[in-house]
Amino acid sequence: MFRPIIDSARSFENVFVVLLISIAIFFWISPLMNAESLEKQESQTQSVTQIELNPNLTEQRELQAAVDHGDQPWRLDPVDVAISALGNIENNLESLNCWVASESKSAARVDCKGSNDYSVILRRIVKPNGIWTAVSITIR
Repeated sequence: MFRPIIDSARSFENVFVVLLISIAIFFWISPLMNAESLEKQESQTQSVTQIELNPNLTEQRELQAAVDHGDQPWRLDPVDVAISALGNIENNLESLNCWVASESKSAARVDCKGSNDYSVILRRIVKPNGIWTAVSITIR
């Protein structure tokens, strides 16, 4: 007759112990989870600056004519044009590591690593297979 009361008391003790252990684990793990979420938030809210260059079409046509006459052939290479565009932003152009991230007939994206990470968007705005013109820079 007393046995069911003793069993239910032990059962209550077991539930209570499991509950205490669960609470302890929660408070032990919670700061770790919070640190991970803060790191994710920091990486997602990393400072990004977008610069629109708004090139002058008349100047670009003049540059295209110069290239057509053999001057400044580097303007046909998207990496060289991107490095030139970064000249006013990056202090040490020799330390830049740049590569073509994507390219089509009329647009390209060149990514560079230097003192910051850069993405330069270039377009052929004068004519097909013409000079590359930097139109925007993203700084991360």
